[in-house]
Amino acid sequence: MARLRPLSPLHPPQLPPRLCPCRAIQVAPPSFFGIPLSDGKIFARGAQDDKCIAMQYLEAIRNLRAQNFQPTRTIHISYVPDEEIGGFDGAAKFVASNEFADLNVGFMLDEGQASTSDEFRVFYADRSPWNLIIKAFGMPGHGSRLYDNSAMENLMKSVEIITKFRESLFDVVKAVIAIKELFVQGFVMNMQPSEAEAGFDLRMPPTADPDLVKIRIAEEWAPAIRNMTYQVTNDLYLYLNS
Repeated sequence: MARLRPLSPLHPPQLPPRLCPCRAIQVAPPSFFGIPLSDGKIFARGAQDDKCIAMQYLEAIRNLRAQNFQPTRTIHISYVPDEEIGGFDGAAKFVASNEFADLNVGFMLDEGQASTSDEFRVFYADRSPWNLIIKAFGMPGHGSRLYDNSAMENLMKSVEIITKFRESLFDVVKAVIAIKELFVQGFVMNMQPSEAEAGFDLRMPPTADPDLVKIRIAEEWAPAIRNMTYQVTNDLYLYLNS
């Protein structure tokens, strides 16, 4: 944790160095070594995500200290490694600790985004992650048989509906619900399954009405009338189940 201090309540930006999946064979030049090129550019794992922002914070502190700058508030910069798994095994435990309480936090900011200019966007809110799993049920059987309203058929109807809703959001300029399909499963090649499921990563902006999204899920995306159920989790806890 980096710190610039005087006496007022502090302001700690949260900086999660992301740990998203990456395979070295998919990236050229090799992405895990932070290789600087002759033009000064650096190719490295996470160079365009939060790692570059984290380094910019440290460089800014170095320059401010060199100028004997003294801020009005104490500034702490915290680096948290577990954002991609929800933050509950690191950042959440730290927030609940006596050490965090002793910091006397006044307010916090998110890490923001990388910028190619001298202008930086400041974030004080973020989308809330909803993990949606929808499950469809139908008549099981051998792959040589043709069944109507099978589990996979019902599931793909919902996937198509969700995909069309997602496509409708690309024309919206302001904060929208971000939806990413993560998986479809429930079958082997020569069998028609009795159940099939798909997972979606939803990111809910503060402006979205969660009750309306629940209604959309229950009535359009996973309706019981098509033999479907769903489950939504929000980080640590089960948020919605039907």
